[in-house]
Amino acid sequence: MDKLTTDELLKSLFDVEKLGDEIIADRHRIVDMDRIRNKNREALGQLKRPSELTSREQHVWMNIGDMFIRTSKTNLVTILEEDQKYLDSEISTIRTKLKPKVFEISRSLGKPEMKGFDLQPLTKEEMDGVRQIAGLPPT
Repeated sequence: MDKLTTDELLKSLFDVEKLGDEIIADRHRIVDMDRIRNKNREALGQLKRPSELTSREQHVWMNIGDMFIRTSKTNLVTILEEDQKYLDSEISTIRTKLKPKVFEISRSLGKPEMKGFDLQPLTKEEMDGVRQIAGLPPT
């Protein structure tokens, strides 16, 4: 077994601590973005759902930070849908970058490699192939 000097040990501990802080920060960012995404989803549902209030009004109020802005419903729906796409891609990017950090911290701590952590979901075509083999109709 290799003997570590004090400097090497401190550097190793510093690297593990830094990675841990990055992982925690990324997870907090994901949670914060997911909250915004859920609020946007609720707003989109309310705007698209016919109701007495939304059917009468052609313009709605939108809150951005500390400001309220009056805009058309169609413009607001477009803004919210674009924001949803951005949030989805940003959350996906953060999750993708999070996996190597978790692998690295596990390796640094001397833990065995986690199996199955890097699995990818089946594509629609692959799922249809599985359903065909199982004798089920494709979706």
